[in-house]
Amino acid sequence: MKKINAGIVGGTSLLAGLLIEILYTHPYVDLIYIDSEHHPNEPIYKFHRFLKCDIKNKKFDNYSKEFVHKNLDVIFIAKPHRISMKYVKDLYNEKIKIIDLSGDFRIKNVKEYEKWYNTKHIIPDLIKKSVYGLSEVYTEKIKKANLIANPGCYPTGILLALYPLLKNRIIDSKSIFIVSYSGVSGAGKNPVPGKNLFIDAFNNIIAYKVTAHQHIPEIEEYLSEFAENRVMINFVPHITSVEDGIFNTIFLKPEKSLAEKEFFKFYEECYKNCKFIKINRERIPEIKDVVDTNFCNISLKMDIRTGNLIVFSVIDNRIKGGVGQAVQNMNLMFDLPEDTGLM
Repeated sequence: MKKINAGIVGGTSLLAGLLIEILYTHPYVDLIYIDSEHHPNEPIYKFHRFLKCDIKNKKFDNYSKEFVHKNLDVIFIAKPHRISMKYVKDLYNEKIKIIDLSGDFRIKNVKEYEKWYNTKHIIPDLIKKSVYGLSEVYTEKIKKANLIANPGCYPTGILLALYPLLKNRIIDSKSIFIVSYSGVSGAGKNPVPGKNLFIDAFNNIIAYKVTAHQHIPEIEEYLSEFAENRVMINFVPHITSVEDGIFNTIFLKPEKSLAEKEFFKFYEECYKNCKFIKINRERIPEIKDVVDTNFCNISLKMDIRTGNLIVFSVIDNRIKGGVGQAVQNMNLMFDLPEDTGLM
């Protein structure tokens, strides 16, 4: 097949570095455009020294709407929240496919977005046209989309862990407690005191944004869609002293009295055709199982003593929780096997 001409807006970001690596080695992609607003014409390797591919010796492009519209089939936008929507507004048309890595199009309720992200949304009409890129759940919609809102890292692992249970109405949707641990890369490459500085994070665990994390409305919106009723969660995120990975522990109250093996069957049936979901009956998954991969590993334990169900999920926050899922979505949009370039 004809190769996909791809580009990246915001080439110096932490996610962009991994995205460059994946796209450059993708068998059906020509990565012909990588721009930087603040560092045009500077060599890529200055910002992504880990890159081993030849593209590291090229220089960042100047942002060019005209080049994007004339030459590209797909553009990945790796800009921060609140800024990304300005580029989507500038680039959106019916011809080019856009995959946005920020939170600017994930929340369909505009008022909720504006409250949690503390900014006015400049193109709310495009939120309605965007498709939430949770690859295993919204596969058919993604295939037809022109604008993908790539999910957040915490929401990816949490939503995949809860989808089979809420879809089958077997847990109390009003009693969901989530404790999550993320590697320091989740805070990005710019220094954030208390989150990703070595002196703060090394040999430490830090709870942060308790009751106020911007992923809360995203998680609640899609859980509510799965359950077909209003879902609110208790969510406590933590930073821990690993580089990459997210470990989610979710406490639930079953609405049906089922054995542990019966809960597993719901997951196995739901995800039987999903290449990047692993259901583990033998042991609780660990972050090391998924780092540097696009997999989400899920397991569970039934606590007979309390009657509660405990579900565990792990992902690599930058790959399955970021650019890996973005490329998985691109594959779906261009009718490629979803694991192309990711295995």
